[in-house]
Amino acid sequence: LNDVEIQHPGIFYKPAGIALGAQAELDATKEEFRVLKLKLTLADATLEGQASGKIIETATPGSAEQGAAVIDFKAHSNKISLAKISELSPLAKQAKLNGYLELSVRASGPTDRLDYGADIKLNQMRIQHDLLSQELEVNGVLAIVTDQIKNLNLSFWGESITYNYN
Repeated sequence: LNDVEIQHPGIFYKPAGIALGAQAELDATKEEFRVLKLKLTLADATLEGQASGKIIETATPGSAEQGAAVIDFKAHSNKISLAKISELSPLAKQAKLNGYLELSVRASGPTDRLDYGADIKLNQMRIQHDLLSQELEVNGVLAIVTDQIKNLNLSFWGESITYNYN
């Protein structure tokens, strides 16, 4: 999809020639699946992961009820340049977004009560905008666990914010 142009006026613009793609290596049977390799790419950002799952029979023998799916999914990004990604968004470009972001995501358990989480790391994320009296630099880590912010550690303008949910 590198040669495809995608546009949502004022929000997102991927011109032809910018990397966009997905790759996957899969193995599946009627009862199980495995994603041996998953790779999603947009510009210089890459998310790589693996997944597996199986159908657990919850129905009584001979009934037509469907079994429940149980999955295990993990993925992580490279160190993403926010300056390069912001070239795809007029809003981010206007804010002169810079710095780096790293992302790690996971999900596991039965699909009807899935546990999931994400870790987001911001490194020297800088924003310069006419609405700000000075450049804003943010460093921090955000940890999300199944619909809750578990940890938040941010520093900006010489101040620190720490939130831990136990």
